[in-house]
Amino acid sequence: MIQRIQTVYLFIAILLVGSLFFVPFSEMANVKGELFRLDAKGLYSASSQSNAPLFANTVVVFLCASCIALMIITIFRYKSLARQISLSKISLLVLFILTGAIFYEIWKAAGMVGGTFSIKIYASFPAIAIVLVWLAMRGIHKDDRLLKSIDRIR
Repeated sequence: MIQRIQTVYLFIAILLVGSLFFVPFSEMANVKGELFRLDAKGLYSASSQSNAPLFANTVVVFLCASCIALMIITIFRYKSLARQISLSKISLLVLFILTGAIFYEIWKAAGMVGGTFSIKIYASFPAIAIVLVWLAMRGIHKDDRLLKSIDRIR
């Protein structure tokens, strides 16, 4: 059952959430013209050479890591479809929280910098992952109904 379409959906969602560790969510400029970059690890000054963040996003890092772990566990629980569905629901909940946390961090960083900001397309990756996990959950539910109907025939 690991070769089913829901595995592909979950794998793509894992790639999307995993890529959040490497791409910026937003770029900001304050009134002095200094540039800042917000990613999963924190808010960094784009102009300075130091790698120290102005503030750290430990919540976003934790949520990304837990989403990835939940989706990997979901893929390998293919023998228990009911458990896969419940893990998918938990993954959806964590992805919704992650989406909210990302946009909260963008809002908080924009207030801290005090200038203009631009949200990158990468900030929508958790929303795309939500759709993919939902599609995977539909596929798992369809497999569960198929197995129950075959059991009735026997």
